[in-house]
Amino acid sequence: MHDKFAEGSSQQTLLIRRLEAFGMASTLISRELDRSTGVPYSRGQLTRALKSLDSTVSKLSKIPEKLTQGTS
Repeated sequence: MHDKFAEGSSQQTLLIRRLEAFGMASTLISRELDRSTGVPYSRGQLTRALKSLDSTVSKLSKIPEKLTQGTS
């Protein structure tokens, strides 16, 4: 089976970097929600952003699995 994201390819590297970036953003937003001091965003805005990031990370994490199964 042909894998669209070959080991070491630029597409694979980009996916990995995106997952890391979204993970970092999620961690930082969670930290700010715990502190809630001096942040220019409301708690509701941060919570919505965190849910969106977590959803995106979940979807991106499934891409390699789908590619190895031959689906897109």
